[in-house]
Amino acid sequence: IARRQRQMCIRDRVSAAIEISDLKEKLAETDYISAKIAEGAATREEYMDKLAERASWRAKINELEAMI
Repeated sequence: IARRQRQMCIRDRVSAAIEISDLKEKLAETDYISAKIAEGAATREEYMDKLAERASWRAKINELEAMI
């Protein structure tokens, strides 16, 4: 049973690491939004939905990193 629990724990960590990687990739793909806002080429209102999504991705990353 202890070995099975270790294997499940390892699988959970690997799964979390994969999810973190995927979320970080999504953040990287949408970094242009922050740059546009910082440069004044766009407003937060224009990207409100995507900014909220990015915030949720960062929160999930923090949650998963705490598990690893």
